[in-house]
Amino acid sequence: MTERAVSFAGRSVALSWDDPAAAGFLDLLCTDLWAAHRSEPAGSLRLLRTDHDTYLLADGHTLLHRGPLDVTMAAQLYDAVLFRLLAGQESGLALHAGAVVRDGRVLLLPGQSGSGKSTLTAWLTSRGCSYLTDELVLVPAEGELQTLACTRPLCLKHGAAPIARDLLPPGQSVALEDDQGLILPHRTLNPAFSPTTQAPALILFPTYRPGAPLEGEPLSGARASALLMTCNVNGRNLVGHGFPLVARIARTVPAVRLVYGSFQGLDELLDRWLTTLPQP
Repeated sequence: MTERAVSFAGRSVALSWDDPAAAGFLDLLCTDLWAAHRSEPAGSLRLLRTDHDTYLLADGHTLLHRGPLDVTMAAQLYDAVLFRLLAGQESGLALHAGAVVRDGRVLLLPGQSGSGKSTLTAWLTSRGCSYLTDELVLVPAEGELQTLACTRPLCLKHGAAPIARDLLPPGQSVALEDDQGLILPHRTLNPAFSPTTQAPALILFPTYRPGAPLEGEPLSGARASALLMTCNVNGRNLVGHGFPLVARIARTVPAVRLVYGSFQGLDELLDRWLTTLPQP
């Protein structure tokens, strides 16, 4: 049995496995989350082989999932890990959001599942942005605003698979795909990876609507606060359910509601928005 820990925002979850295929699967999913040093322990999970293509994901004696090492298993494992990392997390506001760095500025992309944030994050990464995450960001409650990104591979729904394949450089392929979705390591789209904790410079609330024209609507602090609260993952752990920190972010960082049906014209629109911001 081999054990390593994944870490995010000062907490860690121990993962153990007993099989080389499981080791490769976990390395695919956790390359940027493996902890050099153990943080505050937040639980442990085991991935155990039962026969040639079936594995058990377990927490102690509790079975969480049984099946092959596929996209569904990856989703179950991420859900279990993130639940444990965020349980009791009181050091900051956890947001369901993507994040990339464009021209030295962090773009935050909050959104619910199905909003198109992961697809947009993938496209931005393929256009030279430095990837941070497509899933989870924590903004610490104390001190200056920072972006702590939970960096995992891009996880896209099955319907976005054709778009994802079009973004791949020649000769590259997705790492894992089935009828539930696909897993795409961010270095496949952009090998340059520069982690950062700098504050977000612009918040984009994406909505994908097939065939819709490209629209960008600047948002007031009040509207941005309301939308951020819908992406608040750990509000129950925070004072005021996290609203004071949400309001601080919305007052400090400009926000735009983005509707897109394709990527045509998006580069130019982003550049126009970025020119209105202070130099990094």
